[in-house]
Amino acid sequence: IKKAPAHCRLAGVYAIDAVCRRSKAQLKDKDPFVARFGKEIGATLQCLDASSLEDRQRLVKVVCEWTKQKLFDVDFNSLAVIKRTRDDSRAALERAEQKASPRARSPSPEPQPHQKVSRFSSQPPPPQQFGGPYAGQGPPRGFSPQGMPPQGFSNGPPQGFPPQQFPPRGAPGGGPPHAPVPTPRPTP
Repeated sequence: IKKAPAHCRLAGVYAIDAVCRRSKAQLKDKDPFVARFGKEIGATLQCLDASSLEDRQRLVKVVCEWTKQKLFDVDFNSLAVIKRTRDDSRAALERAEQKASPRARSPSPEPQPHQKVSRFSSQPPPPQQFGGPYAGQGPPRGFSPQGMPPQGFSNGPPQGFPPQQFPPRGAPGGGPPHAPVPTPRPTP
């Protein structure tokens, strides 16, 4: 794990986690892996200090599970990587909350007596718009509120394609490929 690139180190921690949990569950008191990994687990986790905040947050979750299960006899809260991750996470959360908080808004004008006012807002409802990632681009292509195809669409065959030429149905190999070939009826 120490020699791996920073973006790959968390995978090594996950491997240690899987091996230690499985062996502890299966072998109970005779488990050799928890003792072996436990000797250097602090130094191993410290190597993740150079990893991204997201990877370090995932590390904290794994360490919390280890603490709940009492897997290793180590005080993980004293590790610098855990302290730094928690501090960075708090700072990122505070920045996100500041961005999401409503900024000072100008007072809204009083509604006129002839305007329709929503019971949830002092503003009249906006004209209907299409939301989502294409907001402000108008109705989706192929959509017409009147139920008719928009201009350029028709219910007929596609425009711009050459008509398909088939020999007459009665001729050998005639008709479109999906059409049944008529069989002559015997006359009585």
